[in-house]
Amino acid sequence: MASGRAFNRITDYEQGTFKRVSDAQPQLAVELTNSALDYYRNSDERRLNLAYHNLVSKRADMLAAADNSDQARRELEELQHKLEERKVRPSVLEQIRMTREKM
Repeated sequence: MASGRAFNRITDYEQGTFKRVSDAQPQLAVELTNSALDYYRNSDERRLNLAYHNLVSKRADMLAAADNSDQARRELEELQHKLEERKVRPSVLEQIRMTREKM
């Protein structure tokens, strides 16, 4: 999710100075991952649960950075419910709940 982070380039190797090349675009990062989110959300394959969890966690961070914490909490809540249906370990579900409450 390179769009979600600012990108810097080294301008002077000897002095170690950087120049910002582009600013973070968290909303763009969220938009670019919509199709992946739909795929993971609708998949019944247990082997994709970890990727789904990672994607939603990153999206939640990007949504919070884009000043959209409500949507971040909704996506985390939906993730928790989907993974609960898929019989994921309770400790993972608790971690998602705690992350959601911190948003």
